[in-house]
Order: sequence, then C-alpha cells, then structure tokens
Amino acid sequence: MPTVGIYADELCKALNIEYDDKNEKLKEQGEKTFDDLCFEYGLELDDVTCDYEMVKAEKGQEAADLAREEAAAKGKDTMRTIWKVDIPANRYDLLCIEGLTRSLQTYRGVMDPVQYSLVKPERPLQCFVKKEVAQVRPYFVMAVLRNISFTPASYESFIDLQDKLHQNIGRRRELVSMGTHDLDTLEGPFTYEALAPETINFVPLKDPEGVSLDGSRSFDAKSLLTGYQSHQQLRAYVPLIYDKPKYPVIYDKKRTVCSLPPIINSWHSRIKLETKNVLLDVTGLDYTKCCVVLDTLCAMFSQHCEKPFEVEQVEMIIEEDYPKDVPFVTPGSRKLYPTMAEKKFTANPERMKDWLDIKHLSTPDVQTYLKKMMMPSEVLSDGQLSVRVPCTRSDVMHECDVIEDLAIAYGYNNLRAVVPEVVADIKDQKVGRLTDMLRQEFAGAGYNEGLTFVLCSKEDCFKWFRREPCAETLERQPHAWSYEPLLPPVLLKNPKTKEYNTVRTSLVPGLLKTLNHNKKNPLPIRFFEVADVVVQDNAQETNARNMRRAAAVICNRTSSFEEIHGLLDHLMYKLDCRSSVWIGEEKLKNGGKCDWTGKVYELQHGSDAEFLPGMCGHIFVDGIKIGVAGVLRPDVLNPPPEFVGDGADKVRLTAPWSITAPVSALEFNVEPFLEWLNQ
Repeated sequence: MPTVGIYADELCKALNIEYDDKNEKLKEQGEKTFDDLCFEYGLELDDVTCDYEMVKAEKGQEAADLAREEAAAKGKDTMRTIWKVDIPANRYDLLCIEGLTRSLQTYRGVMDPVQYSLVKPERPLQCFVKKEVAQVRPYFVMAVLRNISFTPASYESFIDLQDKLHQNIGRRRELVSMGTHDLDTLEGPFTYEALAPETINFVPLKDPEGVSLDGSRSFDAKSLLTGYQSHQQLRAYVPLIYDKPKYPVIYDKKRTVCSLPPIINSWHSRIKLETKNVLLDVTGLDYTKCCVVLDTLCAMFSQHCEKPFEVEQVEMIIEEDYPKDVPFVTPGSRKLYPTMAEKKFTANPERMKDWLDIKHLSTPDVQTYLKKMMMPSEVLSDGQLSVRVPCTRSDVMHECDVIEDLAIAYGYNNLRAVVPEVVADIKDQKVGRLTDMLRQEFAGAGYNEGLTFVLCSKEDCFKWFRREPCAETLERQPHAWSYEPLLPPVLLKNPKTKEYNTVRTSLVPGLLKTLNHNKKNPLPIRFFEVADVVVQDNAQETNARNMRRAAAVICNRTSSFEEIHGLLDHLMYKLDCRSSVWIGEEKLKNGGKCDWTGKVYELQHGSDAEFLPGMCGHIFVDGIKIGVAGVLRPDVLNPPPEFVGDGADKVRLTAPWSITAPVSALEFNVEPFLEWLNQ
C-alpha cells in the first residue's frame, strides 16, 4: 500500500481545518480532525513525522543534522510536521495533495465533483509514432497543460506524483513511464522513434558522473546508460532497455531530444518553477495503464492552469506500416489524447440498498451519497441509476465497486453489524492458543509485552550482535526445530529504507529497541514478545518459513542471569518440561529413582558471540537445541559506530539502541511444544 507524505499545514489549509504547528492545542485538534476524516473515508493516518526525522531514520543523526543546516541556509524548515497517509494501491488520484483534498472536500460536501474540459485547437500539436517502437515500448500518448502556475509546493507535488505513479501503476517504470517538458523550449510536431543507442546524443537531466550540474555535457545513449548503472536513483531502471538493439527516443521538429524513456528526460526541456506550458508524455507496455497515468496527471494538475481543469489534446499519428499485431494500435490512425472519458454504469438502487441493509434510504438519498464519492448519477425511466464515474477513478470497474463507495459515503460505522452464516466452527489455531498461554505466563512473571516490527535492518540481527549469517547452516541444521541464529535471513529486494530491509530472524533486536525507548524508566525493566521470525529453509516451496519464538529481556543494575534462568524454569514447568537439575534432585531424594516420564530440558555451556564468555547457555530438549539464554555483551548493548564504504560512498552506521545497564536475554522456539504436549 503506497504512502503519501504531505505537510500538515498545507493540507489543513486546503481542507479548511484549523491547525497551527506552533500551537500544541490546535496542532492536536487538527491532527484528530484529519485522522477522523481519513478513517471515515477509508484511509489511515499512518505516521506523524518531519523531514528531519525521516532523514535520521534512513541515513543517521549526522546526515539529518547536515540536511537541517543546508535547508536552513535555503530558508526551509526540516521540522515542519508531515502527515503520512496510507493510500489504497488502486487509488492513483489520492497520491498527491491536489487529488486527496479534492476527494475529501467532495466527500464532506464542500465542493461538487469536478468537470474536466478538453480543448482541441484548430491545428493541434502532433506526434508521429514510428513502427520501430513496437519492439521496445509500443504505446505512447501526450497532452498539454497551458498557462500553468507553479508554486514551490505545487511544483514539488508535481514531481512527487510522477515518482509515486512510476513506482505503483508503472511497476518501477517497466509498464509505464512518464516525462514532463517545458513546451516553450520545444517545437512540434514531435516524433517517437527507436534508434541505435550510439546515434542518440543529448544532454541528460542528470549527469551520470555528477560532474556537470548545468547541462553542459552531452552523451550518447549507450554510454549514458552505462554510467547510470552505478547511479543511486537510476540504476534500477537501466536493465529495462540496456540490452535492446534500439532505444526509444522522443524528438521535436528540430531533432532536439526531449526524452529517453523510461530512463531520463533531456536538460533542454526541463521543467522549472517558471514553466508556463507543460508537455506530458507517457510511454509503456500497457495501453490502458498509459491512458490512466496521462488522465491522472492531467486531472490533478490542470487545477493550477489559468482555466482550471482544462486540458489541451495532442494528435497521435501512427505510421502506416506500424505492426498490426500490437493491440489497441491501428496503423495509419489518428487519435487525440488525453480522452479523460467518463465511464457509465447502470446500477439498481434497490439492490444496492438491499446488499448494504439500508432499505430506509430513498433513491435521491443514494444519489446524494454517490455524489460525495464524485459519482453523479441520473435516474433512468426504469428506475435504474446511470452512474457517471470520472476518469480519475480507474479503480471502479463494476457495479460492486459503486456499492462499496456507497457504503463508504453512508459510513461503515452506520451499517448494521450482522454475524455471517458460516458452516465451519470458529476456533483458535493450536499455535495461537499456546502463544496466548505463554503470554499470560510472561505477564504473570512481571514482564511487559512488546509488539515490534517484523522488518528490521540486516545489521540489527547480525552486525550489532557480532555475528554473520552462514549459508552452511542451511545444510547442517540437525532438526527443523533447532535454534540456529546464523541462518541466512530473507532480504527485501527493493527496500524503501535501510532501516527495514530484512525480515527478522530473532525477537531480541526488537526488544532491545523497545528497551532503548524505555531506558529512562526505573530499573529493573522487563519485556517479552511471543511472535514469528522468518528464516530460510530449502525444504520449503518458498525457500523460507515462519517460526514461532518466545523471547524476553531484563535490564537491571546487575546481570540478573539468575532471574532469566528462573523465568526459563517457570515457563518450562508450565510447558510440562522439567529441568535436568530437578531430575537429579528427585533421584537423590528417592534413592536414584524418579517417576517423571515427560520431557527434560538442560542448559549446556554455549559460546555465542553476543553473550559474555561463561554467561551463555543453550537450551536442549531431547538433544535438540531449541533456544539460548545469557548475559549480553556491553559492546552489543552499546556498540560503537562503524563506517562502511570508501570515499564519497562512505556511510556511518549506528546501532538503533544504546544501553549502558546490564541486560540478560532469553529466546526459544515454541513450535516443538505443540507436538511434545500432545505426547
């Protein structure tokens, strides 16, 4: 689910919500008002943060301080409150402040649904699409926004929306990519071609080597993409066309390169804050998605034009001998874009009311609620509703989608709750029931529960614990229930931040983070968690599996190993498992006899790198190592910063915790007891 971050003061101003960043009372009231509005509309206010905190989370304290100084020199405030809103993956119209405020204001009844108008000049701007592009990126559409007025905020929103569309509907530019140009620097007609990369030469918007920041260096397309293979932002897109014999390129009348899709625009036609006429181009492998992206861009930012919501069409002319096997493209055809066409659905108001159990509503009431969702409607002669869906709502594809929006407009909280008729009985899974029992025992022993993130950084599970993942453990793991801290983790392919690039392999790092945030509380501090970790497993179809673990930490003035050992004894007793020490004592009492026939556990000396020497014990049951307990090393609790990389790429890594008091930890696998308890 994508997240859009918007400055709180700008958002509240657009929504007419009273808010002041400097006034705590108004700030709190404004946040609550917006949070409630989001909840009613089906959105979620995910986080309240600021630029400084985001840079700090991603790059560390020093980078955040440096960014704040640079911003202050430019008159910017990195401490401005940002609200991060979770947006449904198919609501592309909500990915910018323009679309979000427009939808919420319509929902509140403050404004009517927007009507878009298309302008076709007597001599429209033209673009000729050559046949060669069919083998690379076959679909291409364009549009023009005339007399637009950018402010710094709307300009930033314009750039950010393109990035959001690239990442979501564009699937990281593979299916769809877009370019925006200052039309006053270009001259039509345009051509969309595919040429050998060595023949394409232009000045790119971003120098691959970072040498030129003023657009003074030109490159041929092949060497440009070779340079971008090490570029932090663009290297992910290079493979999309790098090995193609021909690259797609857009030229104007004077053979000035406008764009090399889906990689980079040219410096010549770059958008500036002073730009008045914007040319939009969209290329891709999916015709429908190309049209959706173009319609979305035009709909969102045409509000900043001199005549709001007016868009100029561009005539796309397909070459006569364009391949006939490309869907949606007719050789020799001429078509105007964007279409921004409304969709119409015929909906039965009685059925809609029946499905939602709101039969007391009249048809005009239903129309009023649909209008709040930007879906005006008319009553047909047979009593049906003809619902008009705007071009921005590509997520509406069936009458059931209209019914869903009616439910949102009416209010989910206002719908009558009914227990569904189901065939199966409802009951807990065994592992869930055992988890709840363990949670009760931890709480009864004086431990507070922590609920930590499943995602973490790889350093959290390994580097700060003075260990490295070992692929050999996948082969020599003696049992599926074995506790193996060196099993390789599951890594995210394209993580948004370095802080969340790994699925956790242990619960202890999360508990240390929780402990770090609570270290000002009086000692002792006790936390526990019973939850899943994920490890690689070649025996599984997905090469990974979930494993339910229980973990606890205690922070005190002394090591408190005896307390964590006592907790382990208590939990094992409740799990019907006795200590080998207890068995020995029973034999001494009864002349070498012991009537216990259940499971027996013992602590054996361990030497795990994160624990103090001689203060680590492995937990064994039936010869299987199911966990570990011990006293964590001081350099694990308060690790010194480390530097990774060289030169300009050198990065300072700091641990997400800094604890100076002694900490003892316990962690073991829970799932074996599901079988052992049944025995």
